[in-house]
Amino acid sequence: MMEANSTMERIIPDELNDSFGLASLQLHLERYRFAGKHISPGRVLDIACGTGYGSYLLATEYQNSISEIVAVDISIESIAYAHQRYAHPKIKFIVHDAQSFSDEDKFDSIITLETIEHLQNPSSFVSRLYNMLNVGGVLIASAPVTPSTDINPYHLNDFTQNSFRDLFTPYSFIEKSVLQQVQKISIKDMMNRKRTNRTEGVRKNLSAYYFSHPAILFARAKSLIIDGLVNKYMVLVLNKGS
Repeated sequence: MMEANSTMERIIPDELNDSFGLASLQLHLERYRFAGKHISPGRVLDIACGTGYGSYLLATEYQNSISEIVAVDISIESIAYAHQRYAHPKIKFIVHDAQSFSDEDKFDSIITLETIEHLQNPSSFVSRLYNMLNVGGVLIASAPVTPSTDINPYHLNDFTQNSFRDLFTPYSFIEKSVLQQVQKISIKDMMNRKRTNRTEGVRKNLSAYYFSHPAILFARAKSLIIDGLVNKYMVLVLNKGS
């Protein structure tokens, strides 16, 4: 088994033992269970699946609705770990870039959780997912809807609830359900020098970043005034119309 090491961008449930990491895991599990309740029976694509725990949750807790899960991630290490820790007869783990992945057969459900904010071209990604989805199928997508690019250098896009929804309006999607999540941020945890690898990736020299990105500083200030010190996430369930 590969050396397990949870980071800001890769959760390994077996390795989490701090409150920040465990709270993040619970948010992710809640998203997958929400997705499981709304999937359309048949083939499922879990795109940017990470270490595979979410695909495994779907395969074990919602197996009656699933004929196959194709679970894709760009990380060779994550997929190697998934093969060993989360192997299941209904799951096929694949190493591939989410932005260029395609399949000969279409899917009845596509799940992409906390993916879009990492991409250079989110609109192109949504178009690719739309084309891989059967008519009547379900797309379940999530993203942060409070600023995150300042704290997390792996995030390339900030979304609000409206701008996230706007990604899907050019297509024949019908919004069926939504999950709103709020994660309180503890100043004590953020200042704790004994933080685990889950928080080691936080952007360094934040003041210099804000100096060169004043619009993001403004967005952060606005978010703090409106929402306080929290992270907010949105999960959308979208049906593909004809």
